[in-house]
Amino acid sequence: MVKLLFFVSLFLITESIAGQSLPVDSLRMDYNQMYGLDMLLYNGKKYFSEINPVQGHPFWGSTNDFKGDIYLNGKVFRNCRLKYNLVTQQFILSYTDSKTKEEHHPIILVGAFIDSIRTDHILFVRNQYPEIPQAYVQEIYSRKVSCFLSLYKEVFEKIKDYDIRKAISEEKKEYFIKVPSGVYPFQNTRTFLKIFPKQQQKSIKKYISSNKLSLKNIDDWNLKKLVIYCEKVLDE
Repeated sequence: MVKLLFFVSLFLITESIAGQSLPVDSLRMDYNQMYGLDMLLYNGKKYFSEINPVQGHPFWGSTNDFKGDIYLNGKVFRNCRLKYNLVTQQFILSYTDSKTKEEHHPIILVGAFIDSIRTDHILFVRNQYPEIPQAYVQEIYSRKVSCFLSLYKEVFEKIKDYDIRKAISEEKKEYFIKVPSGVYPFQNTRTFLKIFPKQQQKSIKKYISSNKLSLKNIDDWNLKKLVIYCEKVLDE
């Protein structure tokens, strides 16, 4: 009798596991048809918005998807539809069912697998520096001297119709530079110059002045050229 109960229980558990695996298998087939990939791309969980903000949204740029190449554990998946949640610091992949043409729930990519995300002009990489609080950074330049842009949004409370509701801030930025002595944030010319040895500061300050640069609103291209110049100065 005990043996019979054991085998019945084992059968029921096996059937239960098999039944639960069907949605997973179906999802795997859908992704394989769409991307022809292994579990690296689609082993994340479905994305659901945790809040319904009365103001703002959590995404980089806009609420629309952007196209990018995903580099996961050395593999590249081209031209994927993505969103970057700046509140939770997560990349979200969207896809369309190749059979029904209906939109599925987006999934959150597993951060530990992401090497980088590349768009036409921007490169996001997984953050390796404890001095930078965000999980990902935009790489401006990376050599002996490196520069990164940290992007994030914050959730705050706002009163609407006598209720306290959640809202999301505008996009916030913080720049960091890595030199042989460490990783440091900077906000303006003064804080940027303090990162470098005194004997190099005069030359760097002259470059900033002659090129009429404002580090409060500098674009990526001019910032990259500045960092390359600083790297050259350090090597002299």
